[in-house]
Amino acid sequence: MKKIIEGDIMLGSLQLTELPSFLLDIEVDGNFICYDNNLTDLKNAPKTILGSSSFYCNKNNLISLIGAPTYVGGNFYCQGNNLTSLSGSPVDVYMFDCSFNSLKNLIGAPKEIIGSFLCHGNDLTSLAGIPKNIGGNLHISEELVYLFPEKYIRTMSNILGYVLHE
Repeated sequence: MKKIIEGDIMLGSLQLTELPSFLLDIEVDGNFICYDNNLTDLKNAPKTILGSSSFYCNKNNLISLIGAPTYVGGNFYCQGNNLTSLSGSPVDVYMFDCSFNSLKNLIGAPKEIIGSFLCHGNDLTSLAGIPKNIGGNLHISEELVYLFPEKYIRTMSNILGYVLHE
């Protein structure tokens, strides 16, 4: 039986190179914060972030999301890493922010995002892997408007909000 930890887990800015192994067997009913460390992977991360809580792994040295939670009731922040792939992304998530990484495509992104999807600040050359459904806005880099006009993007993804260029 999994243990549930209620409340936020704050592991930000501790210069961690890996997450503690005891986290693997817990569910978190609060925000999980491991931003601004030296993580290269999410091995040992909890697999479930309950309620409307969020997972923050931004500003690390992540090259992959393998090991990330499969369910995040709130937002998933992985911006400002060295990601070249979104493989390992949560299956269920409210909002997903993978901006300012080294992504060339979106393969591995969640299939459905209830809220907004932020992927600006990447070197995208393809929209392969774009979520099938985005319940909020899609944020892409300004220069992509010429490669991928909004009409084309909307043929690849059911976006209920706006397509915003940043």
